[in-house]
Amino acid sequence: MPIQHPWLENYPIPQNAQRLILGTHPPMPYTAPLRFYYGNMFEFWRLLSQIYPNEVFFVNERPDLTSIIQFLEKYGFGITDMVYETDGSPFNIDNRMGVTSLNPHLSEWLENSQVKDIYITSFSGSNGVLALFKRWLRDNYEIILPPISEWNENAYCHFTIKSRKFKLIKLYSPSPTARRGLPRSEAYLQWLNEIPAGTVDAFRIDWYRKYFPFPIL
Repeated sequence: MPIQHPWLENYPIPQNAQRLILGTHPPMPYTAPLRFYYGNMFEFWRLLSQIYPNEVFFVNERPDLTSIIQFLEKYGFGITDMVYETDGSPFNIDNRMGVTSLNPHLSEWLENSQVKDIYITSFSGSNGVLALFKRWLRDNYEIILPPISEWNENAYCHFTIKSRKFKLIKLYSPSPTARRGLPRSEAYLQWLNEIPAGTVDAFRIDWYRKYFPFPIL
């Protein structure tokens, strides 16, 4: 039996948002106390806490929803997922997710916002954010994105919706399971040549820092 996203409709993209973070869907069944994006393992918020040390993401070592939303508002972020409905089967990784429909509000929310930069937090696999977003762009706007090998610095590309230009930026997945595949990434290996003692987490933090807005003091 199909199951709708547990909170997607509770958090539309704000009309004044200038940046959008796109995920896929929380693992199901969802049992984490934080009923919000990246709340299951909260690695994403942990990485951002390293980039924005003056912002609050955790209270008593647990992710705090009020503080996270305040951060998103302060930096002009919206956040949503690509998948609206799954087939009801349990899954804990994207490639086991049975996708039945994509976010039906994304066009309206995006067009009515001020978003210019879109961040995708996975870009591999048929159920990754990039694959789902490419499908959504093709079906709704007949837009075909170039392959990642042709993206600027292999990190971002541009596309246009109704004369409005967007920048699509890839972020290395905050998922703990991504640590297994990331060491084979060309970008990581190049970075490791410059920082031989570096770690996967340090690489992801450096990458996020490069493409996220500067901290506001």
